[in-house]
Amino acid sequence: MTKQTLRSCAVGALVLLALPAFAADREEIQATIEGAYIEGVHRQRDGELMRSGFHESFTMYVLREGQLALVSRDDWIGRIERWKAEQPDLDYETTWRLTQLDVTGDMAAARVEVDRDGKLTFTDHLSLYRFDDGWKIVAKLFAAHS
Repeated sequence: MTKQTLRSCAVGALVLLALPAFAADREEIQATIEGAYIEGVHRQRDGELMRSGFHESFTMYVLREGQLALVSRDDWIGRIERWKAEQPDLDYETTWRLTQLDVTGDMAAARVEVDRDGKLTFTDHLSLYRFDDGWKIVAKLFAAHS
């Protein structure tokens, strides 16, 4: 065997060894996104669900008319809870897709597409870190589609 072949085999073996860890991370990250974000924000509008998967230092970055606003987790939860109080029943179905996921150690970046009644409504970029109690969403940027 040549040195190049040996290197290729070694790299391939490392990739195969990393796959089970990535699969476990992916499942945990998906569960965090679905529970805290999709259920907590879009379906149930539940502050406790949001708190379960959004870090206390979470920041959402909102760009409107060229101005950047930062929204904290607790401010966002307040908005979501007021929305639910004003409109208890939703008149649309929410579905979602995790279209990209990049995991590097204890850091992850996820691209999520959210549909309402089958129409793309939001494209989100979520940043997550793994803490002792699991993966938490620490930041969000998004594009709203009309």
